[in-house]
Amino acid sequence: MISVCILTRNSSDTIKRALDSLALFDDVVVLDNGSYDNTMEIAEQYSNVRVFQNPFIGFGKLRNIAATYAKHDWIFALDSDEELPKDTVEALLAAKLEKGCVYKVKSHNFIDGKFIRHSGWYPDFKHRIYNRTTTSFDEKQVHEDVIRDGHQVKTFPHPIYHYSYRSISDFLTKMEQYSTLFAYDKDYKKSTFLTAVTHSLGAFFKTYIIKLGFLDGVCGLLIAKYNSDVAFYKYLKLRERKKLLQKSSAIPSKPV
Repeated sequence: MISVCILTRNSSDTIKRALDSLALFDDVVVLDNGSYDNTMEIAEQYSNVRVFQNPFIGFGKLRNIAATYAKHDWIFALDSDEELPKDTVEALLAAKLEKGCVYKVKSHNFIDGKFIRHSGWYPDFKHRIYNRTTTSFDEKQVHEDVIRDGHQVKTFPHPIYHYSYRSISDFLTKMEQYSTLFAYDKDYKKSTFLTAVTHSLGAFFKTYIIKLGFLDGVCGLLIAKYNSDVAFYKYLKLRERKKLLQKSSAIPSKPV
């Protein structure tokens, strides 16, 4: 038996599609971290869904909290802008999962209904199926992943559908969020303005040229520009955070 765990925040545009695809699962956990739209109201309409709330404390920690609410030990971690095709659902419900394994799943990513076949988006494997009694997610603020130490990694042969970036506003919102969280995750690293520039240029070149983003047309250019901007701002924010940490550590403590 598998519990599906989903993190949400203002996911009203996508959560219905995700939950509709999970109708055959007996346990779906939705952990919301601050929605002010009707995400939770939509989720509460499903008889197999239980909705919980927790303030945002980083994606890794939230994934692990969601897993504590699950009825079953096997966890499938899904995002609110993803869905499971019928074949994937049937395969999951019939699967004989091995306790010492973590399973990676291929993600088919779409923008404006177009399946992205390059730009580093395909093949896009994600570790999403695990047993909570033997492992968990790491506690990274962003780009969290299942801890695989001592586990065999196997490939689950059916995909997830991921409908990312429904608008330009989505790009901007995620760029702002992810670049900030990166700075908090990596505040032990050094960064300069030159670091930000070189990483930004490198990200664009890698996405658009090395990973053949130009073959994805306008979408490939958009993805390359997004990756470039995220790299630029996350290293600028890291530089800024390092300065703030240094300044705060230099302030003498008040006498008791």
